[in-house]
Amino acid sequence: MTVCILLARGADVNARDRTMQTPLFLAIRNSRSEIVEELLAHGADVNAQDDALVTPLELANRSGSDHVAKQFQAFGGGCVQ
Repeated sequence: MTVCILLARGADVNARDRTMQTPLFLAIRNSRSEIVEELLAHGADVNAQDDALVTPLELANRSGSDHVAKQFQAFGGGCVQ
């Protein structure tokens, strides 16, 4: 898996694109729960906000990804701030 290789080589799990989204947003948007799990295991920020103030958990809820929401809870995410 390319993500595992990148993370093993020191890739920033919380790198941001021009819309301030992290790899976690992309994994959720593409329904890649195995990548979501890998990113979370490597310290992905579950409470990160993009430039529209959307968090990964909100994105998962909007897309109906209940499995991802449960993964977040297991990693301590989804806190109301």
